[in-house]
Amino acid sequence: MAKRKNELDKDYIYNLIMPSAAKSNPTAPPPEQPSAPPAMPVQQPAPPIPAAPEPRPAMSDAATVITAAPELQAPSVQPEPETPGPDAISALKERLFSSKGTIDLTMRTRREYALVNLVELMVTERLDDAFEKFSCCRCDKCRKDVAAIALNLLPPNYVVTEPEKVPELMSQGASQAISAALVKAILQVRGNPRH
Repeated sequence: MAKRKNELDKDYIYNLIMPSAAKSNPTAPPPEQPSAPPAMPVQQPAPPIPAAPEPRPAMSDAATVITAAPELQAPSVQPEPETPGPDAISALKERLFSSKGTIDLTMRTRREYALVNLVELMVTERLDDAFEKFSCCRCDKCRKDVAAIALNLLPPNYVVTEPEKVPELMSQGASQAISAALVKAILQVRGNPRH
């Protein structure tokens, strides 16, 4: 189809500006040359106006940058991303997790700490033994009264430690003071039970 002279052939202009696009698509039909009416002299299309030069990076004495004209540069073809197979994934894992030449980063496990009153734990642990030695009421009310009175007689001993180390710390506690406080508390509750 003949086009008028003042109409632009978009495909023709695109192929002039982007010659690599025409080469990369060999199945595309060649661009139509604009045809002029026979009575009019045939004018050659004007050469494309070169684009503004790209800004160049700052030059240093050590390196220079050479850029070719866009027409002379090779078309940039990006390879299609391959879907990694099981071998590629295992190879990647091996490279990531191998210890050759890499820094071994070991993760610290988060430690759990407990706030514990060692005196309270020792009193509740020895409460049953103290009740066996004395003939006293063993109801829940009397047991809690004895524990409260004994704990009020003793100074608290709060520690922050790992739960696994609590039994070791309890064995180092003052057992004589705790036994004495339990005996006083049991005698007081036995003399004046509140139930």
